[in-house]
Amino acid sequence: MAITAQRSIIGITAIGSYTGAKGGPYVKTSWGLTQPAGATVRHNTNVVEQNSGQSIVVVHSFIDSGSAELEFGLINGVLETLRRMMGLATGALVGDLAGGTPTMETLTVNASGLGAVEQSLYITTPGPAGPRNYYFPHSAVRGLPELVQARSGYLEPRARFAIYPDPATLDLYWIEDSP
Repeated sequence: MAITAQRSIIGITAIGSYTGAKGGPYVKTSWGLTQPAGATVRHNTNVVEQNSGQSIVVVHSFIDSGSAELEFGLINGVLETLRRMMGLATGALVGDLAGGTPTMETLTVNASGLGAVEQSLYITTPGPAGPRNYYFPHSAVRGLPELVQARSGYLEPRARFAIYPDPATLDLYWIEDSP
């Protein structure tokens, strides 16, 4: 049964990648803290309108095609985060600064590897009765992060991901509200 009481939904709790099929269970990997603007899901449509010769008013219209994209920014500029936001393969990053014996990390940004990795992304926000989760099963980098290094600001990368439909179900994404 749908909840009929109104509750404002504000904020963002987590963003990252996941593995698992629709309905769960999911294994989530957080990508770190988001910028205050959080995340935005944009829906783009191409509408075809039918007009008649007797009127300037549209007689009918339908959606010819559509797409969606997800945009977000993080306050975490570590190389693993940048690798994910550029859609690079795991092998593009070598070394481990956080390991037991830290080693130098190197992220190799190869032109042919940019956006090559399809990712399953999620967003967690507060929901009407508990957490709300948005799941995007097929996505690829559409806009690379801008890397601004300045004396007066932090490195806060933003990226855009194209959301593609699941080949079997045509689902672009789904939203789950938990108690």
